[in-house]
Amino acid sequence: MAGSFFDQSQYVKLPAQSLATGSANCIDGALVFASAFEAMSMDPVLVFMSGHAFVGVRALPGAEDIFYIETTMVGSHSFEEAVAEGQRKVEQIIETQDPNQMLLDIKQARAIGITPLNL
Repeated sequence: MAGSFFDQSQYVKLPAQSLATGSANCIDGALVFASAFEAMSMDPVLVFMSGHAFVGVRALPGAEDIFYIETTMVGSHSFEEAVAEGQRKVEQIIETQDPNQMLLDIKQARAIGITPLNL
């Protein structure tokens, strides 16, 4: 996928490392939020688009409605602004029909046997 999120490599930290260092890139932040949502028995999703990643969470377990959060804004903007930006990015993906986008539903991944690292 030319121009995709996966074209360039970057070190991805475990959520505990991101929390301990107080720093995260887009995928690190998305993983921290997804891990927290999953620990609270919520249904997180990871969103990948050209050069970027962020997180979403289903409004209710199994619901179609997803709240998207631009995790790189958390800490420097209000939570409402981070949610609005996450939604804007999803609309951008739909509008541009970004061929490099991918939504990874964590609950579905667990159902097919993809599990977290056992550290």
